[in-house]
Amino acid sequence: MIIKGLDISVPGSFVPHGMGYLNDDGEEILFVINHGGEHGTHYVNIFKVNAKEKELILVETLTDPNFISPNEIVPLTSTSFYLCNDQLLENGALKTLFGSFLSGNVVYYDWTDSKRTVSRVVATGIRYAAGMQAQGNTLYVSDALSKNLYIYEMTAYYGKGSLDLIKTVDLGTGLDNINIDEKGRLIIGGHPNIGLFIQSLVGDARAPSQIIQYDPLSGTSEEIFLSHGEDISASSVGVIYKNKLLVGTVSDNLLLCELK
Repeated sequence: MIIKGLDISVPGSFVPHGMGYLNDDGEEILFVINHGGEHGTHYVNIFKVNAKEKELILVETLTDPNFISPNEIVPLTSTSFYLCNDQLLENGALKTLFGSFLSGNVVYYDWTDSKRTVSRVVATGIRYAAGMQAQGNTLYVSDALSKNLYIYEMTAYYGKGSLDLIKTVDLGTGLDNINIDEKGRLIIGGHPNIGLFIQSLVGDARAPSQIIQYDPLSGTSEEIFLSHGEDISASSVGVIYKNKLLVGTVSDNLLLCELK
């Protein structure tokens, strides 16, 4: 495995968080949440992917009052996306995580019409929106505090971006980023102990790691990876390729596993 850094030039600093990939009729586009703006401003940087030259070409930088604490982004078209705010308090992560109130939301943003940009909140009541992924006409949103997976139907998303909540699934762990494998199953990073996860961010604590597999067709879930933190701490994402599982974290190394 070869991992190579890229030189990125954007307005302000580049402090990337969630990313979303779109193949628009052969044109590859990468949407990146960037926390590098001055005075707490958050951006969405949009890049054209030049795979041959291994470079990203900045084509658009967006900001909006609804980008409060953006965590994840799901592109719909080259000029529209869903974005989730994990909380509605700027720079208040610890306060929100240990609070008991509902905080996060999902925002629909569309600038297809250059004269009328649409930015509206389309889902609320999510305590800490940590991950998001689309599959067909379905949008999945993970909640790190309630341990719920929220399943929405995207109703005529071109224009208004409305979401209808069709199901809530308690998966019993602090849910983080979502990926979808080749069989259509959701692979979700998990934090079995949120308290230790927070301690791992602000200190030297090792937090347990977990990866959950959820099958939306059968509605069943299973744990496919669990570590007490000795080999990898605070897993935030998992990706399956063939018989391998790659586990990523917020601040630790990557771990490559072979699935049995």
